[in-house]
Amino acid sequence: MVPRGGVVGVVAAPGTAPLVTLAALIAAGLVAGEYLNPDGAAYLSLADQWAAGAFDDAVSGYWGPLYSWLLVPVLRIGVEPLVAVRVVLGLAAVLVVVISRRLLDRAGLRPAWAGAGTLAVAPVAVWSASFGAYPETLLIAALLAYCLALGDPMQASARRLAAAGALGGIAYLCKAAALPLITGHLILVLLVAAVTRRTTAVRRLLAALVGLAVVAGPWIGVLSATYDRPTFSTAVGFNDDLVGSRGNPLLYAGLYPLPFDDARSAWDDPTETIDATRWAPPGDLDLPAEQRTRPERLVDSVRVALGSLGRRVPVALVLAAATVLLAWRRLPPVLVSVVLLAAGTTAGYAVVLVIERYLWFTMIALTLVATFGASLVPADAERRRRALTMTLLTGVIATSWLGSGQAMLTRLGDHQELDAIAAEHTQLDGARVVATDAWAETLAVCVRADCAYLGKIGDADLVDIDDLRLFDIDYVVDVDASEPAGQVMDLDEWVAARAAGE
Repeated sequence: MVPRGGVVGVVAAPGTAPLVTLAALIAAGLVAGEYLNPDGAAYLSLADQWAAGAFDDAVSGYWGPLYSWLLVPVLRIGVEPLVAVRVVLGLAAVLVVVISRRLLDRAGLRPAWAGAGTLAVAPVAVWSASFGAYPETLLIAALLAYCLALGDPMQASARRLAAAGALGGIAYLCKAAALPLITGHLILVLLVAAVTRRTTAVRRLLAALVGLAVVAGPWIGVLSATYDRPTFSTAVGFNDDLVGSRGNPLLYAGLYPLPFDDARSAWDDPTETIDATRWAPPGDLDLPAEQRTRPERLVDSVRVALGSLGRRVPVALVLAAATVLLAWRRLPPVLVSVVLLAAGTTAGYAVVLVIERYLWFTMIALTLVATFGASLVPADAERRRRALTMTLLTGVIATSWLGSGQAMLTRLGDHQELDAIAAEHTQLDGARVVATDAWAETLAVCVRADCAYLGKIGDADLVDIDDLRLFDIDYVVDVDASEPAGQVMDLDEWVAARAAGE
């Protein structure tokens, strides 16, 4: 019996982890709320199009629509873009923690152990919501909700399975990678049901595929009509084309047209404006390859994945691996689904590219499985077993908070100077600009100052002045300039300054 009161009682309370998460999100927002990555800039730009009713421009095959849809009502009530991002992702992070608790309860864990496991999930959720402005927090919430609704797929009702499929469709609207992941998982479960001759389960499981199709189908239809070919995403092809190239072309000097008139940058829909196939930077610049051959990329991905997981959730990684290897048959069906989805998403990314944020769902999956594994620790007495389990879970919690905290510290102070640049240079409002070098920071300035980003010149001045005039560039932005006067220069002023410098 779980003792009431004291530390164990606090940990066991269902509201503890969500409240801790909310407090941590507020603290993170206060000290690291200035950072905005290029993906977030694109989602905000598309949200503006949805809010304005410019639906033709708002449809992008590269980005899932749900994130932008959720931003629209927050932006419409006058909330600043960066704050709107924090609100949407913060609510998603709390939802991740709440669903994680429900999953552990469904797995049959005691309240104290489920509470401890949820506290270990909390820092990863906070990190994912405050690290930048990515859709992964929303995706994680949808995937966990899918697993919770699915429960034991061999025993669930057709209605419950249809709801699970619909949640899988919502995951797809967060990020396109979820569609093959969820579809593959459902097909695998169907095959297991068919092989084990569970005819009733096979018929019920078809309801999950129907639920998935009902939610995902309309958006697939919209994308297919928009791009004049059957497609569920243009991101897959674009990112696959980067294998063997120097990586995202926007990292290097070049100008890229806007995909529509009111776009923030070419990144709003890169498949419309950027040729990603085997791209290399112009000239003879000695730049390190960011993408190598597929076998080399796969080896790199494994190294990155093991390194990231080992730094961020080391105890959970070891304990979860031991649980899967030694007690796979004892895993509750709800956690089996979590494991399969984590394995599927990690393997899928590994073929193209693994970066740390793609592993957030896997980190949470490892934490959930490790929590269950800790509950299986054998001991010669019940009291001793409880003590060993809580000791292991304390290690899972501590290393999870330390790992995520260390990651979030890298963002402290990032982009705080960009607000000052936008406030100082009001002439940027509505302007077309290029960066001297820092493309992500300049794009973030454009979100704050409401300008359009067209590309960057680069240290070697590889962009021709005639091209700058052809693209109707108004200003050249150098966010690293030491003086405000040098941070933003109109094109003629910049050309004169460069000529004088030569």
